[in-house]
Amino acid sequence: MDSKTYDDKILETYVNRCIDNIIKHELIEGVTDVNSFAEFALPLEFDDERLVEGIGQGAAMTYDELSDEEKNSLRSFSMRVYATKEKSSGDCSRRIDNIEVWSGVLLELVHKRIRQRLKEDLK
Repeated sequence: MDSKTYDDKILETYVNRCIDNIIKHELIEGVTDVNSFAEFALPLEFDDERLVEGIGQGAAMTYDELSDEEKNSLRSFSMRVYATKEKSSGDCSRRIDNIEVWSGVLLELVHKRIRQRLKEDLK
């Protein structure tokens, strides 16, 4: 399996677990299944406070449940994405190990993937 396929698989698994945790633990009021999650999330802007908070809680909860190997894979993936995004700025190497930076990149990716997955589930 090439690294891009592996990266996509890691992110897909993580996103699915995030969605499951958000629904299972009712981290967003009124979200009890994928359909209610889609109805809530899709009309909102990416920066809606309720959505950002719910996804953030779900992502943190899911991250805590991962094995050390899964955490390392996800961390490496996030750092590679961040390095690619910041390559032109030249200061990437100074900040690449900063957990807030790579977790922020991860949260942005998860947020986008969750919305993408919800759209697919509604079809």
